[in-house]
Amino acid sequence: MIENQECFDPQALLAALAEAGAEIHSPSKIRCPFHDDTNPSASIYEEGGHWRFKCFAANCGFLGDVLDVRRQQAGGGNRLGSAFNRQTLLKPGAPMGYDTPRPPKPYLTLEALVQSEPNCKEHYRYTDPETGTVDMLVLRIEPPGEKKRFVQCHFSAEYAGWIKKHPPLPFPIYNRKRVLTAKVVIVVEGEKCVHALQSIGMVATTCPGGARRSFKTNKGTAEEADWRPLAGKIVFLWPDNDVVDPKTGKRGGVEHMRAVAAELAQLEPPCKLMWIDPDAIANNPPKGDAADFVARFAGQNRSEEDLRDQVVLEVLDKAVPLGGPAQSLEQLIEDTIAGKRTSIEWPWRQFTILTQALLPGTVTIFCGEPGSGKSFMLLQAMFHLFENGVPLAMYMLEDGIDIHLLRVLAQLSNKSDITNASWVKDNGPFIQSCLSIHKTVLDQFSRCLTAEGESNDIPTYAMLLNWIEKKMQAGARVVVVDPITAASPAEKPWVEDKNFLLAVKRLAVRFGSSIILTTHPKKQGRSNNHLDDLAGGAGFARFTHTIVWLKRLDKPETSTVYPGWGGSISVKHNRILHIVKTRNAQGAGVDLAFSFSTESLKFKEEGIIEKD
Repeated sequence: MIENQECFDPQALLAALAEAGAEIHSPSKIRCPFHDDTNPSASIYEEGGHWRFKCFAANCGFLGDVLDVRRQQAGGGNRLGSAFNRQTLLKPGAPMGYDTPRPPKPYLTLEALVQSEPNCKEHYRYTDPETGTVDMLVLRIEPPGEKKRFVQCHFSAEYAGWIKKHPPLPFPIYNRKRVLTAKVVIVVEGEKCVHALQSIGMVATTCPGGARRSFKTNKGTAEEADWRPLAGKIVFLWPDNDVVDPKTGKRGGVEHMRAVAAELAQLEPPCKLMWIDPDAIANNPPKGDAADFVARFAGQNRSEEDLRDQVVLEVLDKAVPLGGPAQSLEQLIEDTIAGKRTSIEWPWRQFTILTQALLPGTVTIFCGEPGSGKSFMLLQAMFHLFENGVPLAMYMLEDGIDIHLLRVLAQLSNKSDITNASWVKDNGPFIQSCLSIHKTVLDQFSRCLTAEGESNDIPTYAMLLNWIEKKMQAGARVVVVDPITAASPAEKPWVEDKNFLLAVKRLAVRFGSSIILTTHPKKQGRSNNHLDDLAGGAGFARFTHTIVWLKRLDKPETSTVYPGWGGSISVKHNRILHIVKTRNAQGAGVDLAFSFSTESLKFKEEGIIEKD
């Protein structure tokens, strides 16, 4: 009974610590007796009247009351003497520093609070994306010759100013404004790592406090944070490369990120979690983190795009779905059943069914012979997606935006003459009326377009990859480059084509997007619809999921077709769409009859052509 009462006496706890060999400077500054504590890393605190001792050193972490301290001492021995007189320690009542708790000092401005810490090297603002206000501030303090420490602060209405105390739980995560608009987010340990990845155009976040555990709540920082902004996103977890703690047999950074994964697993809609193994990163030093990785290559005077590619190639591409391949397959099946993984529909039903070309993570090659109307077909399809709310981005490398919008206006008005300058000159009132009707939607559609003339440089593969990644990061579900053959020629196209296609596939998978690359036959007039006849290297044929080939007939043909609603009919058509390759459907080798209207500039699907 007496021992139990001692648990409520801070002096008894301090006396036990002194007996165990603790060096006590103050109740909040104690050298732990249970490890080689060169800097005071422990303190005592009160919770519900019960006094406990907590060591904050990563290689110790002791937490207990006076009874626990005595048990721990019994298994060890005295190491250091006490800096306090034991008679002073045994005086009844609260210890020094707890007699009259001081209220936190308020600072009128955030700047004044930062300036109050002369050794503050960085400060990190946790800004509410909705209000623009800073709801948490973290100071990074690095006193000369001492370990760095972090101070959490917030604005307190009670004290009418900024105080050096953390806000109420749950804590916000960092960089929320960018996180909310990103499809893919990397979770790292520490604000410094967030900024390192942000400097090369990648979106990252962290929770305040690193990998520590709270001695008051006995929760890790992962459990104390509000991770809801990450719901439904693709999330890469990048733990620090911490060494194994000999006492626990665990790695702090890995355990922290596993705790983050457990929190993210509870979100709705669920995240797609990808695990980055720190041991799989080449030349990753002990305690190495994302900031160290970026700094290692940044010292080589490389561009932002090169650095980002390095992160993708050496880190993100090696990430594995959390839970293993079977769990990833289970998630894919569940997403498909729930309608989250679906092939976006083209304006043509049988084309959609036979190709499944717009499933997430796919690359499609759309080949069109000269005069086939490939650009009109593509514009018709993309405007259809736009009208149905599909986020898209198109890089049109032939002609400017105004020419493409003129073609869309002609399709919307069912009047091909709108593309004829002489006709427009003679029919001003008509075309002005058409423009007035469709101007708003054309303005909206134009935001999906990037076109020739917006840059003075002929785009290289590297430039296109950078553009594609930025558009996908911004949320584009379908990305188009028309035509890919207009990119600046490479010195070794057979190598560069392959590398480009592989990089494009990785982006499509990572962001869950679909990519359409348009091209043309190698030689005009040679139209065998064979993979070898595609302009571009062998990689274009090998590393894509779907290839379709649009052919213009010299004169309309009559074919027996299956329109998809039962039976067969005889129709006249002037275009054939050859489905050359499909990986996600059974349409390879099928020919679809299409009719192209020279009046509306639109394509109509007639059906599957019956073959002899």
